[in-house]
Amino acid sequence: MRMQPVGVAAAITPWNFPIAMITRKAGASLAAACPIIVKPAPETPLSALAPAEQAGLPRGVFQVLVGDPIELSKPLLSDTRVRALSDLPLKFHPVAVRVSADVTPFGAV
Repeated sequence: MRMQPVGVAAAITPWNFPIAMITRKAGASLAAACPIIVKPAPETPLSALAPAEQAGLPRGVFQVLVGDPIELSKPLLSDTRVRALSDLPLKFHPVAVRVSADVTPFGAV
């Protein structure tokens, strides 16, 4: 396995251990030189804002989407500019996720 930038990454995080999961997912993306969009769980929406603000990154490199999970997740996952995805197993995910063939799971390049 080889790590290399693939483009914009998206991360959908769970409600349990929210900051740990956000930093883990964002860290992998940023280490590979990929900007990231984080969609935190609706139960812990503010948990992603502190890491994003404290990271000291240029504007637009670490983005946070807060709001209705269905309304935000579907467009995020269908956008062709999103080239990597880190999400929850489907049995835990509130949204039925369809991922197009051009989206690369984190770490699989």
